[in-house]
Amino acid sequence: METISCFIVEDDPQAFAYASSIIETYQHIKIVGTSNTIKEAAMLIKELKPNFIILDVFLIDGNAFEFLPLFDNIDFKIIFTTSYAKFAIDAFKFSALDYLLKPYEKKDLILAIDKVVSDLEKTNYQQQLSTLMHNISNKEQF
Repeated sequence: METISCFIVEDDPQAFAYASSIIETYQHIKIVGTSNTIKEAAMLIKELKPNFIILDVFLIDGNAFEFLPLFDNIDFKIIFTTSYAKFAIDAFKFSALDYLLKPYEKKDLILAIDKVVSDLEKTNYQQQLSTLMHNISNKEQF
């Protein structure tokens, strides 16, 4: 299996440590970066291009709904985390794969990560199928 990259945007050290400890149990997932601010996270995510992010809704310098518009194209999966249930609808408007209410249980993050993995596998399969069909149609032209 291909390595999957994750970026964690979290300003609570305990929440960060908890999420990290769960992700580190996956051999095929690597945490490529972390940040506790919107500006730094946006810059690093654009540079590192992770497959998915774990995004706390409220950060030191703003919230996730101010953060996401900083991207022209959101080409990563998002797992939102927050202590506030009222932001779930907004999160799903940004194509959230999951929305975890803090304090969440280990099994909840595992289920969310499994959704990410499954979704990435579907995307890869669709890209492979599209490439195959393109190659077949080009071959027929010769």
